This record gives sequence, C-alpha cells and structure tokens, in this order.
Amino acid sequence: MRVSEELRELMREVDVDRSDYIREAMRRKVREERAKQVSTEVLVKWIREEREAR
Repeated sequence: MRVSEELRELMREVDVDRSDYIREAMRRKVREERAKQVSTEVLVKWIREEREAR
C-alpha cells in the first residue's frame, strides 16, 4: 500500500506503526460490514469477546 512521504513522516512523529494501524482499521471495517448481516445476539457476543481480549 502506498503512503505519501508526508504522511509517513507525520506517523513517525506520533509513533504510529503503519502496518498495525492498517491491519486494525481493516479488522474494524470487516467487523462493521459483518455486523450489518448478523443478529443483535451475535453482535453482543462479538463486543464482549473484543472487550475481554483487551
């Protein structure tokens, strides 16, 4: 994935790991899209599992 040099420098200034950030953003997006297709009961289960993992 291409990231401009300017953005890379800004991310270095605030100590953001690009790869980790992008991976986590992709996970969030997948969860959001899947959430549109499942019941409330399953959503609550996912939220609990995510909280427990932290």
